[in-house]
Amino acid sequence: MSDTPRTDKKAFWASEVIGFAVSTDFARKLERENAALRKMLDLAFRIPNMTDAELAELIRNCRAAIDAARKEI
Repeated sequence: MSDTPRTDKKAFWASEVIGFAVSTDFARKLERENAALRKMLDLAFRIPNMTDAELAELIRNCRAAIDAARKEI
């Protein structure tokens, strides 16, 4: 299985020069999701008093967001 299944599913053959591509709307959606996940993870490094339980919850939330995005295929 590919490590980019959502992108693979949306890819189309553009040309011999370009090869496979995805729509700009799809690429923007992936970038927004990536930015949101990075922001969530960044919180863990900005909060020095974060407990292990809070960090574990943040990680669970990130994983849930990733899983939810993958189900949108």
